[in-house]
Amino acid sequence: MTEMSVRALAELRQELERSTGRCEWFASRLDEIRGKYERRCELERGGWPQPGTEEFGEWRSLLEEVERYYADFAELVRESQQTVESLRQVLGERLSRRLLARIHPASVSATREALAEAARELDEFLAARQAAVKHARAARGAQPWAGRGAWRSAASGQAHAQVVRTHTLILEKPRGEAASEAVGGHAPLEARLVTEAEYSQLTGIARGTLRNWRYQDRREGRDGARPGYPEYRRFGRAVRYRPPDGG
Repeated sequence: MTEMSVRALAELRQELERSTGRCEWFASRLDEIRGKYERRCELERGGWPQPGTEEFGEWRSLLEEVERYYADFAELVRESQQTVESLRQVLGERLSRRLLARIHPASVSATREALAEAARELDEFLAARQAAVKHARAARGAQPWAGRGAWRSAASGQAHAQVVRTHTLILEKPRGEAASEAVGGHAPLEARLVTEAEYSQLTGIARGTLRNWRYQDRREGRDGARPGYPEYRRFGRAVRYRPPDGG
């Protein structure tokens, strides 16, 4: 699946903002519409109003206004569902399904909350992506994820390049070779993992960048890192990284 452009995401963000604004308008009129519906039901209690009477004119006006309100809101729901569907790649499968279930023509408040949540998630994704691009421009071509990830410049150019080369070799090492190391007397992988702060100090990658990468993994439904990115494992709420020197 190709990655969505920043322009396309910005346009979808504007669609969410417009839909949320329209939803606020529908919410502001909800009590009024409920009152008109109750008045219509009251006119129907003694039988349908006779055509040509004042009650019939009032009943018909109320009927048309209530039906127009819910028809217009149903159209907004359809448009909002299409917008969220377009963001499925960013929001992830689980969140997209939950939001789509809440965007419903029978509930103005649930629809408004779902649109607001989708906008917040998209804002977080755009912020993470912008930070990644900003860092990547400073060191493009110096690491395997250049152009998509982010890297904080090291103090020494030679030391920086050496860390990148070592890290690349570790990430590309076959699984069988890693397993044979453990058999050969090295400490198990869990004993050689480091914290986020330690990994940041060893490699020069900002901790915020590491968190942004993990956030993107979680949104896209991955349990670990994408190929070519720093490997990590989760132990409950704790996160540990494979060190760049291979342990």
